[in-house]
Amino acid sequence: MVDLDGFSLIVTGFPRSGTSMMMRMLSLGGVEVIADEQKLDPQHKHDPYGCHELKNVGVELQQLSEEETANKAVKIVCPYATWIPIDRSVKAIFMLRDLNEIVSSLLAMKSIWDEDIAGSIAWTRGYLKHNEIPTLFVQYSEVMKYPKATAIGMQDFLGADLDIDAMAKAVDRDARTKYKRDDTLLGHNVPDALLRIDVEAYGDIGVQTYHSVEDNPE
Repeated sequence: MVDLDGFSLIVTGFPRSGTSMMMRMLSLGGVEVIADEQKLDPQHKHDPYGCHELKNVGVELQQLSEEETANKAVKIVCPYATWIPIDRSVKAIFMLRDLNEIVSSLLAMKSIWDEDIAGSIAWTRGYLKHNEIPTLFVQYSEVMKYPKATAIGMQDFLGADLDIDAMAKAVDRDARTKYKRDDTLLGHNVPDALLRIDVEAYGDIGVQTYHSVEDNPE
């Protein structure tokens, strides 16, 4: 497995922002992931490759020592960001996606979260910044268009030798692009506040975009 120089790697973002896809990219790239065995298998049509997570992330993560999480990746979505460990060396990959697409995807799978999406994202960003956790922000749309270039950017951030080609193949454009903004799904049942990209949550985050002609986006 890949050596991450002893860091524990956290993959975060709001549900339906591409966190499962990112975990799969890391796994195929050679990074060991911490997840329940059954969560590595297809869960339903909305997660055809598994969600790569711990069912009770807070409880299970607390039981793992720094040595047991070092050089491994674990998914902790924004609503559970308080469980991101700060008692060890940590890096984070933060998935960002258009809020309209997140809402459309959640509604399509009939999954409703009580949390304010934009507020949860902003809080998590603040938590990572406050605790000085090195973070790579990755735009979902960029992964879709430029998977190989995104993988190269991740390799640079982690300072590790990853299997770039395998990571790029983890991105299934057909499976992952069906939940773009869909006003027929949104209708009038979603508060307007959820349909706006919050400036505080998606403001100047210093995202570096990696483009590569080899990705040949469709």
